[in-house]
Amino acid sequence: MRHLAACTAILVLAAACTSPAAAPADLLAALCDAAAAPDVETAREAFDVRAHQPLHDLADDLSTVDRTTTAALLQAKYVVESALAGQDPAPLPVLT
Repeated sequence: MRHLAACTAILVLAAACTSPAAAPADLLAALCDAAAAPDVETAREAFDVRAHQPLHDLADDLSTVDRTTTAALLQAKYVVESALAGQDPAPLPVLT
């Protein structure tokens, strides 16, 4: 599934960050649950309820340290949200 690949991408980004904005274990658990969900509705619920806001908090925290990584995190979040909504995400600019 597309959402599994996108969730994995966010997992990698989140794991690399040591932001105090969210308890990393809770955020990672939510992302793992979304990626392992048996269906899209369960994945969407895990992502929306448990990971969405912590990802925003993480991005806010990270933005003062590394804007490029912040952008990558938010783009990956957007890809996941689009996939969970059954939509193909709009093309995103390549980060350099």
